[in-house]
Amino acid sequence: MADQPVAYRCWASSHGGLVRAENEDAFAMSACPEPTVQWEGVFPTHDGWAIIADGMGGHAAGQVASRLAVECLRDVADMLCDEESIVSALAMVHGAIFSAMRENAALSGMGTTVAGVILNPDCTLCFNVGDSRIYHMGSQLSLISEDHVIDGHVLTRCIGGTSELDLPEPFLMRILWKKGQRLLLCTDGLTDMLDDTEIAAVLDQARHSPADALVTAALNAGGEDNVTVIVLERLI
Repeated sequence: MADQPVAYRCWASSHGGLVRAENEDAFAMSACPEPTVQWEGVFPTHDGWAIIADGMGGHAAGQVASRLAVECLRDVADMLCDEESIVSALAMVHGAIFSAMRENAALSGMGTTVAGVILNPDCTLCFNVGDSRIYHMGSQLSLISEDHVIDGHVLTRCIGGTSELDLPEPFLMRILWKKGQRLLLCTDGLTDMLDDTEIAAVLDQARHSPADALVTAALNAGGEDNVTVIVLERLI
């Protein structure tokens, strides 16, 4: 008898926070065809992907960078099957951001973090550049991704930025996870407001709308930055 296909439920939510004028975060998922700030559903196949980005730059530049990164990765997501393809795709996005900067001087210096997961039947491929994070929630909350920062908030790696020749080197990891366990993707608007213990408590208590619950908790804690959350739960 053939193996039963893997399925995932997904919740996503993004909010500008209580301080910033613009929301410079962006996200996309294979099951969600149009840009949005909130989504819930089941991935229609055993394969899928989810990506978040946190932009930076003056005026609207950060917003441009994060959305450009997400849309570029959406266009090639079906080809992201291994570490080499992810490295190539992020280099392509890096180049696209610098092309946009050359066309519009007001965007100079813009950049973005990126964190994403590629869902395959046998394992999940996780990657990030910057300080947007990926967690695994099984019996406890575990950080999967790697923060590329010094002095708390100064990014040491991003996509875009000031040097086109300095190609982003992503952190990459393959993980196995089981039915009922969750993956969390989030921008630092969540992790700056809540520590890991608080995040785990919200995930444990909010079984039906975990992304909204995490965003609300970040806002209640001060909402000092844009906050974007994607929660994936393995159903089979």
